[in-house]
Amino acid sequence: MIVTVSNDLANTCETARICSRRLRDDALDADAWHTLGTALAALGDRLGAFLALRNALLLDDGRAHTHLAMGNLLFDTARFEDALRCFESATARESRLVTPLR
Repeated sequence: MIVTVSNDLANTCETARICSRRLRDDALDADAWHTLGTALAALGDRLGAFLALRNALLLDDGRAHTHLAMGNLLFDTARFEDALRCFESATARESRLVTPLR
């Protein structure tokens, strides 16, 4: 269940609601936690986003895009060293996320 988070506020709120309902049925759904985290981040709920993304990572540490999303969230909250560790984790899992400097 990967749902794209929209720039449209109403759609992003609906995405968060869908994920919350999904997680009531299956709290072990790493995709739903990831999507909820990105939706909450887009809505400005940084704590909720952090908790959701942390749950996604606890359930499936191999998801490069979740590490990337967590890194972006941590960067936005000025936790630069933690963000860097997340970015490094993301690239270790999926090297195509990095564009070499030329």
